[in-house]
Amino acid sequence: MRNNTLDAVRLLASFFIIVVHSGGFHELAPGHADMFQASSRWAVPFFFLVSGYFMGTVKLIDMSEKINKLFSILIYSSIIYIPILYLQNSSDVTKMIYRIFSFSTLRSGMYFHLWFIPSLMLGIITTNYFIKNLSTKKALFISFVIVIGYWICDIAQSFGLLMNRNEPFYFFRTLISIPLVYVGYLLAFNKISFEAKRGCLWLMLFFSFLLTVVEVPVVKLLPYESIANRQFPMFSIVTAVVILLLCLSYKTKETVIAKAGRWYSLGIYLIHPLVLYFIVPAFNSHGIDSSFINLISSFIISLFILIFLKNYLPATYRKISGIGVS
Repeated sequence: MRNNTLDAVRLLASFFIIVVHSGGFHELAPGHADMFQASSRWAVPFFFLVSGYFMGTVKLIDMSEKINKLFSILIYSSIIYIPILYLQNSSDVTKMIYRIFSFSTLRSGMYFHLWFIPSLMLGIITTNYFIKNLSTKKALFISFVIVIGYWICDIAQSFGLLMNRNEPFYFFRTLISIPLVYVGYLLAFNKISFEAKRGCLWLMLFFSFLLTVVEVPVVKLLPYESIANRQFPMFSIVTAVVILLLCLSYKTKETVIAKAGRWYSLGIYLIHPLVLYFIVPAFNSHGIDSSFINLISSFIISLFILIFLKNYLPATYRKISGIGVS
């Protein structure tokens, strides 16, 4: 049975993912811009958790179908960005080919945001291993180590303290799907419910969200120069878990928003950088330099592109959504 609340929040999460790709939010004071971007960091962990949750709702996990579907999504979404790579490499075909066949493409996909797909594949495979071979305590301990490792590396990369082009950071970023997919699976498999404690969940959401936002300026008090945005405030995971629990505690009717979240949230994640690539220079050429306008416009345009594809080019829509892959 579909959870309409969960589907609706997936659409909201796809909007928040675009926040950190829309610009530096120069309309705000620097500190406020940092906190606003930090407030969106729950969205990617939420999608990992949801993927794990769906794993836990079925009696028999079909690993081959899940991995094949994600691999298909990675291939077709990467193809979309080949023209962008060509333009970014000054129309140099040789540079573009080197980029396509580099290890970073295998690790992170053809474009910067596609790291989510290989990471999710790893999270699903490892969660399946945890389920069949490890006790829950051991699996949770490994998950905890990964979370701490990613958090430390995220702070270090934001101050430029990591060597070798931030490889430790990218290593743990790829691994972060493992604890999140596994926790999502546990919530579903053990049928954990907080329906009777919604008030506590809302209170937890308030404080976890507050701590996520506050952590960024607090960490900046360290005696180092900040050179990059934070990507993983610690309490963003807690926020994502609480939001998932809230979704599971509410049963709502199917709405247009729930349908949009079910059908288009993944697609919005996949194509929004393509939309931003074209609309940001177009806005700038008309004297419009607003990250908020970039954010709202790219979300709406991405949504309407997907609606168009689903209704008029269904084969294309199915390819980038992994529908029909077995």
